Amino acid sequence: MSHDPTGIYQGVTSLAKAVSLMAALFGTPPLFDATKVHAFAFFAKTWGHKVAGVLYWVLGAAQAYLIYATVSFLVSSLLIWAMTALAARKFGGQP
Repeated sequence: MSHDPTGIYQGVTSLAKAVSLMAALFGTPPLFDATKVHAFAFFAKTWGHKVAGVLYWVLGAAQAYLIYATVSFLVSSLLIWAMTALAARKFGGQP
């Protein structure tokens, strides 16, 4: 079995990555704005202002990656499930 993604799988993953990138680009700013005040206050209280400034941006990057990874997984899973269900219907003898 080849480990190089080809055909339908490559199309599904490319679509999932594109949708995920758009979700991360548009979803991260509202989430970051909603959490930044509380997160910075917590970081500053716990570790001081210098470390809080760095952790503040690390939190934003982590939120962006989390959104990207979650949406990518969900879109890929949904598309693979839909294609499998359609193939099973077509080749399984069900109308």
